[in-house]
Amino acid sequence: MSSYRKFEVGFHSFILIFAIGLITSALISEGGPAREPLYMMLGIGFVLTSTFRLWKPKNR
Repeated sequence: MSSYRKFEVGFHSFILIFAIGLITSALISEGGPAREPLYMMLGIGFVLTSTFRLWKPKNR
């Protein structure tokens, strides 16, 4: 595995974990500003893009 591929897997894994945390915090938050739907959409977008980048077929 090349060093670039290792970096790419590590980076997108970190983004995936961050997105799951963002979705979880939006689900369990109480009160405050009504930003939960925005955080949910942002988290879902991060999850979709990072999983696509992690499991996309390699063209090489």
